[in-house]
Amino acid sequence: MFPHYCPTYSEAEKCADEIAKSHGLINKTIIEEKEFSYENEELILLIRIFPDNWHGSTSCYSFSGGVARKDILTQEGLPFNKFERGQFSRQQWRKVPSYFASDISQAIINLNQFDKDGKIEGVLYEWRTERGFGFAKCHLVSKVFLHIKDFSFKDKIKIKEGVRIKFNLLDEGRGPKGSNIVVL
Repeated sequence: MFPHYCPTYSEAEKCADEIAKSHGLINKTIIEEKEFSYENEELILLIRIFPDNWHGSTSCYSFSGGVARKDILTQEGLPFNKFERGQFSRQQWRKVPSYFASDISQAIINLNQFDKDGKIEGVLYEWRTERGFGFAKCHLVSKVFLHIKDFSFKDKIKIKEGVRIKFNLLDEGRGPKGSNIVVL
């Protein structure tokens, strides 16, 4: 469906348009040069196209971007996300349009894991009471850092291994972190 590389900017833009169209994102807006947003009633997709001269003199174009649900766009958390090798991470550039398209597809699937408040459900599997932190897992991430200060006062007494929780998923550079945690 998509070419392996995009040797020209116009081919790269056509690929970006096809990726968006394949997900029903048809309203295109130019944000700035080589950066676009596409949207429908529920989702917004941002794509940036840039030259990639990584392989010597061969010039081609790469993509970066992310996708978000409009209903949680303003919520704390990380609606812009992707999977890489089964783990949650920040969106990275992709030279191959089909890889980028599959990243966007997976990100759209992942967004359905979040509720209207931008929270995702998980299980607290390790808690270190003496240190005030622990770890949870959810469908998107196998290890999310949790700190006692991110629990509400009433929920602090309910903290124990095995409890179900809801939280906003943040990426603060050191890995996934839970915030605004609620014990279910």
